[in-house]
Amino acid sequence: MQKERSDELLNQGAEAYQSGTPEGFRTAVRFYLESASLGNGQAMTNLGYCYTYGRGVTKNPVEGFRYFVQAAKLGNPEAIMKVADAYQRGQFVKKDEIRAFQFYRKLFQHLRETEELLDYPEVCLRLGRCYLEGKGTEADPRQARRFLVLAVHGYSLHENQYFYYPKQRRQAEELLRQCQ
Repeated sequence: MQKERSDELLNQGAEAYQSGTPEGFRTAVRFYLESASLGNGQAMTNLGYCYTYGRGVTKNPVEGFRYFVQAAKLGNPEAIMKVADAYQRGQFVKKDEIRAFQFYRKLFQHLRETEELLDYPEVCLRLGRCYLEGKGTEADPRQARRFLVLAVHGYSLHENQYFYYPKQRRQAEELLRQCQ
């Protein structure tokens, strides 16, 4: 019952957010806050974005990061990626490339097990870069190639969808050429 209610609130928030208006963003935040209070990791992730970009609330990237951390603890893939990226860059936390790599690997394994890997080619791109550049792990061009091939494939599957990222696909292709 609680999960159904939190999902309903999340969906209402998403609908309000899609209006793209300041009032829609504020309404979305109210729904997301209520959904998050019921333990909804996606609502927490959405709040992370709202605070990071100042949509519906005063811009506060630190508060946004806190929401990403909460959602990551619940296993939300987007949030785990944001937390890993923060460790990779040293943003909001002390830079720790090993920890970032561990987050990326854990997320990769989870996505592979849940058969969602091709929905998140960016995790393969990040792992490929880690292996190619020796960030958080030993440099291993063979492993880099493995992950970058997956990234290019994942991006190509989403080529005609609204969340396609051509810039990231080109990055993956360029890094893949470096592995040759």
